[in-house]
Amino acid sequence: MSAYILHIDKTQTKALKEIQAILAKIKGELKEVSKSTLEDEYLLTEIGKSSETDTVSFEKGIQFMRTSIRKHGSKI
Repeated sequence: MSAYILHIDKTQTKALKEIQAILAKIKGELKEVSKSTLEDEYLLTEIGKSSETDTVSFEKGIQFMRTSIRKHGSKI
């Protein structure tokens, strides 16, 4: 009977090692996903900043055009 229990223990130990290896792999993949997510968030932040800058530039351009038309409207 004790030999049978020993056999189960060896099987369980092997299975536990396999499970630990799988969990380590998953943990590594999750770190990569997390890293990728942070990079994506950074890029989205940069795109957002760029969009805000573009919006301000566009609004300034519109204001300049309106001012120019008011000043030089008769010449256009």
